[in-house]
Amino acid sequence: PHWEAPGLNAAWLLSDVFADHSVPIKAGAGWLPGDWLNEEGLHQAMRSAARVPAAQVSGYGHPYGFAPLREHIAAHMSQYGMPVQAQQVVLTQGATQALDLVVRTLLRPGDTVLVEAPCYCNLLQILRLAGLRVVGVPRTAAGLDTDALEDAIRQHT
Repeated sequence: PHWEAPGLNAAWLLSDVFADHSVPIKAGAGWLPGDWLNEEGLHQAMRSAARVPAAQVSGYGHPYGFAPLREHIAAHMSQYGMPVQAQQVVLTQGATQALDLVVRTLLRPGDTVLVEAPCYCNLLQILRLAGLRVVGVPRTAAGLDTDALEDAIRQHT
């Protein structure tokens, strides 16, 4: 057997994101820089959580997430003209879970999805596992290449 260069696909990008620690922020990784962490706020939240009775935190809770937080989000969105009820808000463990829920709810195998290139590497895997056709739209120095986007929309609709 002879050696072959790895394909530059979502699996390669995902493994590269975890392997290379020399770059503080990687396009498509979804990680925030460490210096953005509010360490004191995190410590305060951990102290507060430590005072909650164990029976209150030992279960799974509501499948939509923590009700007071959902209510706060709904109220906040209402301030921006978006009349949202708390029962319409679903909390997730992060962007990857949220994207997976959206993809599995709104799309069907064989659908075509346009994504920025590069895009969040976990999104590429979610889309491919869902059996979707993924088409990359390049970026320019000024942002998304709108001409390429228009071409892709015409070609894939």
